[in-house]
Amino acid sequence: MLDTTPRWVWHALLMTAGFICIMVAGLLPVYGKRIAGWYRIHVASGVIGGILVILAVSMVFTVPYLSAIPSAFLVHVVIGVLLALTLLITLLLALVRSRVAGSRKATVRTAHLWMGRIFIVLVVINILLGLTAVGLLFPCLL
Repeated sequence: MLDTTPRWVWHALLMTAGFICIMVAGLLPVYGKRIAGWYRIHVASGVIGGILVILAVSMVFTVPYLSAIPSAFLVHVVIGVLLALTLLITLLLALVRSRVAGSRKATVRTAHLWMGRIFIVLVVINILLGLTAVGLLFPCLL
């Protein structure tokens, strides 16, 4: 079964799981502050989501991708690289925030929040492009 399943399916599954973890991490500070230990869950789900995304991205470099729509695939790859950078910057800002004091802490927090928001918007766009690239979303474009 593992040999017959296309790699892009595993890539999509890992990305979906990573995205769900990152969404949990993003929504906890907004809606989950009543949950005991919400900050630890926020950090853990962000780290787990980041690891899953890194695994999914690493799969892309080990397989020759065949795309039904090359332009959608190219844009998907470019946005994927931007997503990886956005995720790394968001995680770095989270680490820096814990080591900064005073007014800079609020600035770093704001930057962290906005990078997270940009990440989520780019993920939604990239999911649509990825599905289009493999011919699942807009088959009429084939």
